[in-house]
Amino acid sequence: MKHYKIAKDKKNILKEKLKLLRRVSMTGEEKDRMDFFLSHYVDLHPVIGKQERALKERQKRYSTLRATFRRLTPTFALLVFFVWGGVALAGTSLPGGVLYGVKTASEDIRESFSFNTEQIARFETERINRRLNEAHQLLERGSVSEKSVN
Repeated sequence: MKHYKIAKDKKNILKEKLKLLRRVSMTGEEKDRMDFFLSHYVDLHPVIGKQERALKERQKRYSTLRATFRRLTPTFALLVFFVWGGVALAGTSLPGGVLYGVKTASEDIRESFSFNTEQIARFETERINRRLNEAHQLLERGSVSEKSVN
């Protein structure tokens, strides 16, 4: 009710101002100038409805979201590059190496995506073979004695 009353009061004030303006007399040149200025004002300050305002708001949110993604894309690409590169480098690491934990973690993640028993068995066989190869490489380097392996 209060909102309606305010709108009604504004409407009445506008009607009174229009009555006063009708009493003002202008020359043809003044009318042309006024028409020119009002036309330009309307062109620069269009009145938009609810739908247009909602559309502009959506476009503004979308452009903000797009700008955020544009800023984050290089960071995300670097992150993927370093994580992927770290996992690739970790593939050749041996127990006791800096990246060995990354290697075992990536194997665990890979194993979690194996859903049937055949895939799991194949993966576990590969993992056992990798561990045996790692032990063999450590023996060749002399990093581990044969007594600690047995």
